Amino acid sequence: MSVRVAPGQRLGIVGANGAGKTTLFNALTGFVPLHHGRVHLGDRDISGWSSFLRARAGIRRTFQIPRLADMLSVEQNLLVGHGHGHGDAVERRERVSTLLDRFGLSALRGGVFKPRTNPYAFQGHGYEALEWLAAAGREVGLPIVTEVMAVDQVEKVAAGADILQIGARNMQNFDLLRAVGRSGRPVLLKRGAGATVDEWLGAAEYVMASGE
Repeated sequence: MSVRVAPGQRLGIVGANGAGKTTLFNALTGFVPLHHGRVHLGDRDISGWSSFLRARAGIRRTFQIPRLADMLSVEQNLLVGHGHGHGDAVERRERVSTLLDRFGLSALRGGVFKPRTNPYAFQGHGYEALEWLAAAGREVGLPIVTEVMAVDQVEKVAAGADILQIGARNMQNFDLLRAVGRSGRPVLLKRGAGATVDEWLGAAEYVMASGE
């Protein structure tokens, strides 16, 4: 079969169970390999592109049964659902903030620093993104939560964020725990991978003993 969809056009695919509808969309979005035919985006042949590259270019699929990704926050699920590349990051964040406010949620969380295993991967926009996050929080009247990863980040982030987050990787970074404890801000402490409840509570004691 041949399918052509113009910009702004909507096309429905109808067929019986087992007819290949899902396979067609998986092939278009790069989740299954093509055995025949080609996929073009405008004048570009993207048949050899990975699903990630196609998603960045604007070709993506959703689950047949919408569901949350358990490892992501509600906000992050909404950002994923909103899609990459539709407007700039600030615009997407503002739209998601509107949804969060509609749902009656009490805080807006976003990472201005992004811990990554790969040192060459995206590490976040840093302090500039803190300004964006603060603006989004003010727009919808929500306090903002963001992660600090190092002692020297605490003072500056605390000046712009309402709540400081300690990620799972830093649950036993005791110098950092003491620093956020002295910041005067509430602290969201995530439990480290493999950490016991007692170890988690012990990390919280470091924060509390330092003043918060």
